[in-house]
Amino acid sequence: MGEDMELIDNKFMPKLEKVDINKLYEIFNDNDVKNDFDNLLDIFYNTIDKYGDRIAIIDEDRTITYKELDEYSDRVALYLDKKNSNFKDYVIVKVHRDWKTVAIIMGILKTKRAYVPIQSDAGEERIKSIMDMTGEQEMVESSMEFPKAKKKYPRNQVSGEKCAYVIFTSGSTGKPKGVRLPHVSVAETVQTMDRLFGLNEYDRILGVSELTFDLSVFDLFGTLAAGASLVIVKDNRNLALLEERVSTNNVTFINAVPSVVKMLLEYVENTGADFNGLQSVRNIILSGDVVPHSLVIDILKDIPFVNLYISGGPTEICVWSNFYLYEEGKSKLSYVPYGCSIANKTMYVMKDGKLVDMEEGEIVSGGAGLAIDYIKDTERTNKQFKNNKKLGRLYYTGDRGILTKEGIIQICGRMDNQVKINGFRVELEEIECILNGMDEISQSISCVKKEIEGDDKLVTGIMLNQGKTIEVNEIKSRLRQHVPEYAIPSEFIFLEKLPLSANNKVDRKAFTAMVTKEVV
Repeated sequence: MGEDMELIDNKFMPKLEKVDINKLYEIFNDNDVKNDFDNLLDIFYNTIDKYGDRIAIIDEDRTITYKELDEYSDRVALYLDKKNSNFKDYVIVKVHRDWKTVAIIMGILKTKRAYVPIQSDAGEERIKSIMDMTGEQEMVESSMEFPKAKKKYPRNQVSGEKCAYVIFTSGSTGKPKGVRLPHVSVAETVQTMDRLFGLNEYDRILGVSELTFDLSVFDLFGTLAAGASLVIVKDNRNLALLEERVSTNNVTFINAVPSVVKMLLEYVENTGADFNGLQSVRNIILSGDVVPHSLVIDILKDIPFVNLYISGGPTEICVWSNFYLYEEGKSKLSYVPYGCSIANKTMYVMKDGKLVDMEEGEIVSGGAGLAIDYIKDTERTNKQFKNNKKLGRLYYTGDRGILTKEGIIQICGRMDNQVKINGFRVELEEIECILNGMDEISQSISCVKKEIEGDDKLVTGIMLNQGKTIEVNEIKSRLRQHVPEYAIPSEFIFLEKLPLSANNKVDRKAFTAMVTKEVV
């Protein structure tokens, strides 16, 4: 290595003062690898051929082999083709935490359609919005009966550019936004991450994320690509069940938001249970929300031989764009970093359209993993996805970050009013837009209340129209028609006036300060 390079956390990076900014990012993103498959069907068929008799899913009721998963997904595919006039490019799935839902998803993909997951308890207005955007008017779910197949479903070939799924996230206009991901983005991500984590057919992966949340994409297809077993947890809020599923099934891999792992460790400690039940876990990946340094310390103390990965990335770049392997005693960092770009994906920090280092800017992602677009939203697509002559197609994340002198990216917050609640993206304007449309409500404002202990909470201030009244339960009931349960505020504060800025605009910072005064 030349004298203009130095070893930082096991990666050779240029000394920032001695290198051109373009060369710096070229080295930072020098991570190309060759993967075997560019679509999920080829991955699935390869696994069936190699591991047909191995266990694919460990449900609470039964275990399913890859051969059985293949057979049941054939039934789903034949059913969908028979109903061809009803199901076109997309199939909306009311998701449940069971093996049949996984089989339904695979059956949909076999027909070269894309699956669109929706919560089983989704409100009518949200369902209507998603149906309008996808053009689909029917749904499937695991409670349905799919006729036994009299023949094998043919093995279709599918282009890597074909849409594999659409995940709907919070939207600032009051309606959800649908992110369309192609097969190649998912295939690249799961093969790359399986290699990074060293996953194989002997691994058991904990299925703890909601199937409407993009972390579930890796749970499903990362497991599938490795020929491993997915251990399903029907109620991920039941900590006793969570601990039991990990310990009795010798789970080796946990992919979850930080709050889930935090609560699991606290449960084991508070109940006097033995941490030996967690010692089978060899990989934990934390993403979807800010990772407290105290949680990192607790994990490495309670499960000392685990590989702890910190990761992140928006739905629009397919689950993850970056990672950092945290090794106690080896890292010289005083903070928990966002990390470096994963193989075949690129990351940059840009300000006013130019690359910057050691200066805060917007985190921008490119390479393999990019979404196709936002379904039926050309304006938003063109705003967030842009072509750069030198760097190719890029997604502007809205996350603020900085490329540090250590050669890794540190995240610094958001540029807009998008927040994370237990890992789920919530647009504050979406909540406010819906509330402001209610006859009783004049204006509303929302913020996140940082709790000293426990999860962050969504708090909303409301100013009523003169002479109008409305109960909190009624507000929540109406909101549930439009947004998922995680986006329902935990607390409502009725105010005579909302705080205003000098420009007479509702002052979110002032409202946040008012709310957080309660936290000592």
